Amino acid sequence: GLIGYNDSGAVEQCYAAVDIIANGEAVGGLIGRVYRWVTWKSYATGSVYAPGASAVGGLIGHMQGMDSRTSDCYASGAVTGNTRVGGLVGLNEGMVLTSYAAGKVAGTVETGGLIGFNSGSVTSAFWDTTMSGMAQSAGGMGVPTQEMMQQSTFTAGGAWNFDEIWGINEGQSYPYLRAIPSPFSPRLTIVAV
Repeated sequence: GLIGYNDSGAVEQCYAAVDIIANGEAVGGLIGRVYRWVTWKSYATGSVYAPGASAVGGLIGHMQGMDSRTSDCYASGAVTGNTRVGGLVGLNEGMVLTSYAAGKVAGTVETGGLIGFNSGSVTSAFWDTTMSGMAQSAGGMGVPTQEMMQQSTFTAGGAWNFDEIWGINEGQSYPYLRAIPSPFSPRLTIVAV
């Protein structure tokens, strides 16, 4: 959606709002493959459709290497793949922190609401069990839509920063990133009378 393969720098405060149709390996709504870098305060909202592909994720297809890290990110589009399919990350070898996924997920093998296949770590990350249609994930905590729209769900562990990084329209939206506009950010409406 934004980057095919990132092995040379951090990705910060970026987003992709396009639909992806692909095949092969390492397909993501924002980044296909990340090798030893950080993805921070970013999101993807488009659908990822790669029915014959492996390592397919709503945000990142393949997070390669233990030095790779994704924090304060989310993906909200539908994800379709073959193997190692996740609402946020398809194949995780790094660290996923304070992030979430909220889209429909479909795959054949090693498929999860947040992570498809995990050999890394997942901390304080969530997926929407209602929207994803997934009761399982290779990491993270699954909660229904109503709880995904409550700040207390995310702050219970103490890692989410709703003072500076995240915002939420309590009971009405998923969390959004304060630094960049998103579909969940509050909008100002001016009406001339």
